[in-house]
Amino acid sequence: MQPRRGSPTPAPAAKAFVASPNFSENAQRHNVEAGWLVRSPRRVGQVHQHIQRLVAEGLFVQLV
Repeated sequence: MQPRRGSPTPAPAAKAFVASPNFSENAQRHNVEAGWLVRSPRRVGQVHQHIQRLVAEGLFVQLV
């Protein structure tokens, strides 16, 4: 299985921004990219835990 793309962006504990950027030429012409701004501290924690699980399972690769 190929790793899924995604860009967890570090943010203050009260906010998170989740997006899936695709910067290829084909994507710029044919795709609509969207993001999700999370402001609920509870949801931010859930997003963080979910991404950590995906990294632990090898589905996401931590870049930094």
